[in-house]
Amino acid sequence: MNGVLKKIENLEIASEDLSKIKQGETSDTFIGNYNNKKIILKVYKDSKLKNERNDFLNANLIRQLSDLKLFPKIIYISEKNDFFIYEYFKSISYEADINFIKKLGNKLKEVHRTKPIVQIDTFFDQIRKYEIELERENLKNIFKNIYLLLNQTNKENNELVLSHNDLIKNNILINKDICFIDYEYASLNNIHCDLARVIDEFNLKNDDIKHLLNSYDYGDKTNLKNNIEIWKKINLYLDYIWMLAMQKRGYLKKDSKKHLKYSEKIKLLEQ
Repeated sequence: MNGVLKKIENLEIASEDLSKIKQGETSDTFIGNYNNKKIILKVYKDSKLKNERNDFLNANLIRQLSDLKLFPKIIYISEKNDFFIYEYFKSISYEADINFIKKLGNKLKEVHRTKPIVQIDTFFDQIRKYEIELERENLKNIFKNIYLLLNQTNKENNELVLSHNDLIKNNILINKDICFIDYEYASLNNIHCDLARVIDEFNLKNDDIKHLLNSYDYGDKTNLKNNIEIWKKINLYLDYIWMLAMQKRGYLKKDSKKHLKYSEKIKLLEQ
């Protein structure tokens, strides 16, 4: 962090003017001011993780997403990809009403139709990396179940698109427009990963799901329900193995609330 602070001071951003607003497992987020504009500074804790964050922090890709208004306006990206700065996007409080759902579906479609200008991992590649990292954790059944579920959904739709993979509420900002943040776990993936995540995250009911899919311009809905249910399960397994990986790296305690939360969910899923 000290090295990052020196670089920030070279950009004429006083460290004392920065306030930490989020302490995450792999990064810290600060708010401050730069050239009379409110900014967000994101600093990664471990430079070794940059290889596991795919190529999102590649300047070309992050600027591509920013130019398409799928991410806030980029101000600066460090050469080592250990921190970057973007314009503050004032997100207002919102309800998951029809207007919001339609905007969300349309914006999600824009992400999925974006052709990355750099090579990034597939979702299968990501899962395989976790499997190798956690090979001593006795999780063979977990990964076996993930691969079985992936095979099921891939038979329905083999097209891989740029997928955010972590569309929780905190990563969805809305004002006049919607943009997404924290693409660190993005990959080439099945469209139903993100769709299932937002349906689950906002607890969308049948009519809401119809509005989401119509604005997304979703095609044949014959196998939709099955695909969404499959990806809800995959996403839960993904959250669980991500948590175990964070524990192994020392970012989470084994008795943390997240550990208990996901362990209970996995038990219910496995019953």
